[in-house]
Amino acid sequence: MRRDAGEREQLADAREQGADEREQLADAREQGVDEREQLADAREQGAHDLGMHAADSHQRAMEAIGRAQARMAAARDRLDRSEAALQRSQATAERAQAQIGRATAGSGGNRPASSPDPALHTERAKVLRGKLAVTAAALAAVEEELARTHEELAGRRPAQASEYRAIAETARKAASRARDIERQYRG
Repeated sequence: MRRDAGEREQLADAREQGADEREQLADAREQGVDEREQLADAREQGAHDLGMHAADSHQRAMEAIGRAQARMAAARDRLDRSEAALQRSQATAERAQAQIGRATAGSGGNRPASSPDPALHTERAKVLRGKLAVTAAALAAVEEELARTHEELAGRRPAQASEYRAIAETARKAASRARDIERQYRG
């Protein structure tokens, strides 16, 4: 009986050892499942973060474009006002020239025509130079803003970056020419 008891004990020990091994295997499988769930959670969080980052980037890009468009609209308004002032000055100069022409024509047949007043032309030229300088400055500001906007777009849209940078470079050159004109005619 002792022998049977010993065998039963060995069998019980073997069963217990088998159960322990199965439990260890189950624990390992459970740990693997936990790790896979953690990886899936991390991927899901990463995708969510990426989606939020992309949405934030898109929102920031749209806001920057909106601000740039507002600055460009303000610069265009300044340019339009400068152009209108230049046109008014030109019309005034044309009226003065017509007045000079009428005075010259009405001076009579045999009398020598009196020379027009150079002070009038000098003043007119001074006014027109000032208006041209203001208009050139406004144009330079618009071109510089256009260059900044396209540089921002180049940074946000790499696929079209070369196109945006080419437009920005053209705008910078136009701004430089306008600044040269402004300096040349500034009073």
